[in-house]
Amino acid sequence: MTLGVASVLRESLRRLATGPALLLLLAFAVVQTLVALLAGPVYRIVPDAVLSGSGDPFTLTLDPVPVIGLAVVCVVAGYVGLVTIRVFATRWGVVEREHLTRGVAPALANWLVGALVVAVLVAIGLVVLIVPGVFVLGALLLALPFVAVEDANAASALRRSWAATDGHRTTLLGIAIAVLLIDAVLFAVSVVLATALTGSLAPLGLFAGAIAVAIAFVLLWIAMARTYASLDGASA
Repeated sequence: MTLGVASVLRESLRRLATGPALLLLLAFAVVQTLVALLAGPVYRIVPDAVLSGSGDPFTLTLDPVPVIGLAVVCVVAGYVGLVTIRVFATRWGVVEREHLTRGVAPALANWLVGALVVAVLVAIGLVVLIVPGVFVLGALLLALPFVAVEDANAASALRRSWAATDGHRTTLLGIAIAVLLIDAVLFAVSVVLATALTGSLAPLGLFAGAIAVAIAFVLLWIAMARTYASLDGASA
């Protein structure tokens, strides 16, 4: 696969519709829904504020149980992301046992640390100006694949991603923007669904919203894997 915005996006969307991707995103959505039902969300949506467009549509809940639930979701997201990138960095996208079990604990620890560092750097870039934040995301797009596929530690993965993307960062900027725009639409859909389905339909709204969020994350992870496959010499 040649590296280009259209080619990476096309390959990522095509793989998103495969069995392994659908199973991974479904598993992630189920965990999100169960945690939200059992522990409650950290952020609660205020329907009236969403519909009217005035006021703060979200309220923050800092009770211990929802915060613990969020931590569980983050760990599960890390594991699903780890497996997703391992699967889709290969030519065929077939789930193998080693994708699920190889060095999970250290890989997950480095994954979460790397993801946190990337998130902080991107956030700083977004505060300064939108473009620097997305540029950083593009330049560090391979950090998590280096952790997932090559068992690199977080510091090494971030350093290698910066070096490996040299000369390709404009293209990676385009990939990051394209994926983030799709993800923004999906996150908006999740808010609309959670807002529209209330009362007895609230669990259905939570699950539908969780599906939208899961699709957004799995698409991002697949895009990372396909970019890694193209730039780092893995089978494309």
